[in-house]
Amino acid sequence: MRADGFAVLLNTFERPDLLKTALRHYGKCRGVEEIRVVWSEKRDAPREGTAEDGYFVKKKPGLVRYDAHAESTSIQNRFEPLDDLRTRAVFNVDEDVRIPCETLYRGFKAWQKHPDALVGYYARNYAPAKKPSDGCSWRYVANEFQLWWSGKYSIILTKAAFMDQKYLKLYKEHLPDGVREYIDKGGGNCEDIAMQFLISSITREAPVYVPASLMYYTKAKLGGVGVAGISSGAGHHLKRGDCITDFQTMFGAEHIPLVETYQ
Repeated sequence: MRADGFAVLLNTFERPDLLKTALRHYGKCRGVEEIRVVWSEKRDAPREGTAEDGYFVKKKPGLVRYDAHAESTSIQNRFEPLDDLRTRAVFNVDEDVRIPCETLYRGFKAWQKHPDALVGYYARNYAPAKKPSDGCSWRYVANEFQLWWSGKYSIILTKAAFMDQKYLKLYKEHLPDGVREYIDKGGGNCEDIAMQFLISSITREAPVYVPASLMYYTKAKLGGVGVAGISSGAGHHLKRGDCITDFQTMFGAEHIPLVETYQ
């Protein structure tokens, strides 16, 4: 198993233009040993050497492979174990996220220093619910100005994050009972929070934030306008606060396992 590179686990669903753009981008980045596309669409996965060549990296035959999940459209397919991965490090990413190549490699080097942590580019946090009537519940902190001002975070989003491939198997086999079903019934929300709960509960350590440039985040914001997805739905942040509250109970934790740290 190679240690000097990483696999890209590229999650996609019915956005072919974004997928093709992501493949062209990550196919040229330093350190990428292979790209595994998580394919949860009902139609057959693209085949290399056919008219669907746009779904591959033409100058690097064999770099891209598709892992089909014909019976499921669950967003948790992104964490399905892959027995034939060539590298210990995997980079989870959504097809609408394109981390600049140099920033991507810098993230990989950070992961090599913290191989048991979740290492990535989008930091989030949790905080007590604002209303006293909410009792012992949590809210999800996604306000980037607030995160920047406080410097505190405890969650790294897996829409762009490095991890050890061992966590894929642990997610499948060792999540507390009911977590996977809870996520699927909740409209495909919170699988990334569940992964952070799992890793933090095992390591008792904080994740690692690797910031990209301000220009990148600005362009990403502008580029995401009008792109439909889970995070654009009404009440998204409220639901994620509910997930944090419910996961604490489901993980059987008296104290929330998420570990805060400062950037």
